[in-house]
Amino acid sequence: MEKNKILQIVPFANKGGVESVATNLFINPPADSIMTYGYIKDFQTSCPEKIFFKSFFSLFKYLKDNKINVIHSHVFSIRWMVFIRLCSLLFKIKMITTLHSDFGIIDSNVPLLRKGRRLFFIKLLHFFSKKALSDKWVAISDSVENLLVNVLKIEEKRVIKIYNPVNNTNVDVNESSNREYIVFVGRDSKEKNLKDLLYVWEEIHSKYDFISLALIGVEPDSECLNCYGDLKSKRVLALGWLDNASKDIYLKDALIQVIPSYFEGFCLAAVEALEKNIPIITYDLPVFNYFKKKFNGVHIVPSFERNKLL
Repeated sequence: MEKNKILQIVPFANKGGVESVATNLFINPPADSIMTYGYIKDFQTSCPEKIFFKSFFSLFKYLKDNKINVIHSHVFSIRWMVFIRLCSLLFKIKMITTLHSDFGIIDSNVPLLRKGRRLFFIKLLHFFSKKALSDKWVAISDSVENLLVNVLKIEEKRVIKIYNPVNNTNVDVNESSNREYIVFVGRDSKEKNLKDLLYVWEEIHSKYDFISLALIGVEPDSECLNCYGDLKSKRVLALGWLDNASKDIYLKDALIQVIPSYFEGFCLAAVEALEKNIPIITYDLPVFNYFKKKFNGVHIVPSFERNKLL
């Protein structure tokens, strides 16, 4: 029997939690499927096994020249979402969209128009057409499902709730050896809120001269680090994006991983830390309250009280 051909479309080639999930699916596709990985940003990344779509036209041409049965999109850009949907209708391809965050809507009860036009636009489109942007939606947590069904008003039968694989281990958070890093994993973005961690680090780094701050995913020239003239003197390591082997060098010696995000859908970085016996400290978000039931080593502080992060 001929296998389903799935095109997975992701923002980046190999950055961040979304891309980690997509890469795992790419490496381990369903038995009845062949999966292709395409991305729309970060064209300088060299990933010969993955396809870079530099424009709408390049995606259109690929779909025209290749038989695809399913498009699985992880992209949260209205322009790309609309174009991908138009392509799926034109070429009669089933469309599935995975949403990886609740964007703080569920936790804060902020009106959509104040929180972001993209979510409001999605709700508006689905008011006029039940399949406006996708045939099916995948939610990766309870809060994301709540956003899709109760806020965006997408039909419940079109929403599939999954959880990223969580190994429910009971870790011993006191079993530390040569732990010398406080770790952050993520991009320098508004939602990841690295500035709160840097604020606290500025307050405490002189008191603990045996600990360094390892920023995995943050480049040395990132905007948030402009205030540091000399990263080395502050014991701040801006490591950029690392492959798994390189990342593990720092994680195996991590004292704690700080996740100061304003919002998270699932937070794969948190699960990876907990499975490596690294405790995490986070703000009070729904996903971390869920993790607290599954793992030891989850420490939650009141949202936006940054002095309590460390």
